[in-house]
Formats: sequence, C-alpha cells, structure tokens
Amino acid sequence: MQRPSDIKYSQITIDSCNLYWRCVCSCAKKAKESIDDAFIYTNVITEFLSRVKDIQSTYGYDNSTIYFLFDNPKSKINVRKLIDDHYKSHRYNEHIPKEFWDTLALLEMIIQCYANNYVIMRLNGCEADDLVYPLIKEKVDAKNKMLLISVDMDWSRALSLSENVHWFNYSELFWHREIFKQKYSFYPEGNKVKFFKTFRGDTSDDISPAVPNIPSKLLLYIMDTYDDIEVFILKFSQDKNIPEQWKIKILENRSKILSNYQLVDFVQIEENIDTYTFKCKENIPELRYWFKLLDLPFENRMVYKEEKSNIFFKKPKAKYYRS
Repeated sequence: MQRPSDIKYSQITIDSCNLYWRCVCSCAKKAKESIDDAFIYTNVITEFLSRVKDIQSTYGYDNSTIYFLFDNPKSKINVRKLIDDHYKSHRYNEHIPKEFWDTLALLEMIIQCYANNYVIMRLNGCEADDLVYPLIKEKVDAKNKMLLISVDMDWSRALSLSENVHWFNYSELFWHREIFKQKYSFYPEGNKVKFFKTFRGDTSDDISPAVPNIPSKLLLYIMDTYDDIEVFILKFSQDKNIPEQWKIKILENRSKILSNYQLVDFVQIEENIDTYTFKCKENIPELRYWFKLLDLPFENRMVYKEEKSNIFFKKPKAKYYRS
C-alpha cells in the first residue's frame, strides 16, 4: 500500500518526554568530550525546538496545531515503579546528569510563550499516553487529520480509532492500520497491543519480556484468542493449541505477565479536556528573557532592529522586530 506523497496534517501530537529523552541521548553523545555543562544543556533545548520545527515542516502546515503531551511529575511512572523497579529506568540512568532533567521544566516554560499554534497538555496522575484518547475524541474529525509522534507502541492503538489518525515512531509512518499489520501481523485494536507488549516487552519503557523468545505464531494465536489477561491466565493450561513446554514457561512467568499487563494499561480520564489543556501564546519579550537567561542563541524574530544594526549603546525600544 503506497503512502500518498503529499499527505499533511493539521494537527500533530508529540510525546514530549519521549522526544526530549531522544534529544538528551543525542546531546550526551555529542558532548562526551565537552566539559561545558551549560553548552550541553543549551543543546538539549535547542535540539528539541529544532526537531519540532522539522516535524512541522515535514508533516504539517505553517498553521498546524502542535500538541505537546507531558508526563506529569506525579504520574503513573511512580505508581508503575512500585510494580516494576525497572519501569522507565532509562530516565533515571546514573550516567545521565540530573541537570538534564531540570531543563525539561524550563523547556515547557519556553514552549508556553513560543508560538500561537502550540498547545500543552498534562494531567495529575497521568502519563502522556493516557491523554491521547481524549485528545483524539475531542479534536479529530473527517476534516482534520492528526499525526501521533512517539516511539512508544502504545500510541499505535489510536490507529483503530479513526482513519484520520496516523502514527510515526521516528523510523516508519503508519498512515493506515494495514501498514501496521504488514509489519506486526496484527491490527492495533482491542487489547492486542497490550498483549504484544506484555509478552515481548517494550524497550522505550524498559519493560522486559514476560515470556522471552515466545514464538510469533504462538503469540499471535494467544492475541487472537484472548482479549483479557485474567481469562488467559485461567484457561491457558487447558488450551490444546498451546504446546506443553510453553505452558510451563507461561506458568513460570505468570507474575511477570500480570505485572507487565498492568504497566501497559491506560488510565481512564473523566475530566474535561479543557481542564488540562494550556494554549500557548507567542510572547517575544518573555522568549528573549528565557533565551538570554539560558544563553541560547536568539532567533531572528527576537532580535531588535537596533541589535541588527549593531547599535548596542541605544536602549531597545518596546516595539520588537519580526522578520
């Protein structure tokens, strides 16, 4: 199935912490020989903003709405770590300086005043994944396509909600659920993705496989036959289509199967979407403040006419220059 070459999206939704982490890793690699911490942190922020611009340029319009979904500091990450100590442990890697994470809060403040088409979403007790469904329900219709951007396979479930919702995992664009099936041999519907992540694990969330090396054919059979993990646990031992050696392995890993399934579950959100949505607004003076404070290179729109003319002895006027 060939993807239309001119496909564009009026709405783009970004897993902000996921993209931020990718920027952290990228900048950490580039800065191995650097001893200038400020330089490292500056690059994390500027790289994030640059990648967002590239995403909008490639997949959106000039006025496309960009939704930034954030994990709340009191989100299920902490609850899930009670289930599994390794959950998202890459975010707490001892080799990554804590200061990197301090820039995330600063980055969000910059986003708030960066552009009129930016929107921030976060909700106490929820991760970014949990906000995808209510956002799609509220904003996607026959006229408005939405592109979801995250390496987290959880986001693929939205492909079954609407033909106007597509998923990009930074390597492949799944613009139709048939594309997903061609790669994974199943549709991202019901609890199939949850079963898949439960048994196979998910490197993006540091979830290890519950049953290592389970054959794909067997896993697909389980996913097609069972839609509830509790029912599966009760009935798998009597299932004649599951080989005995794998019944033993499933039994040995029963607790890991159940804990993994909890880790990949979503929170049901009852609050009105407006209560956890913040519409950003371009504010050049505020942007100048943050960029100057963090020693970030000014963008052209932030530079006063006087500064462009190298007349630094004059006090900048209140009116600013937009190029």
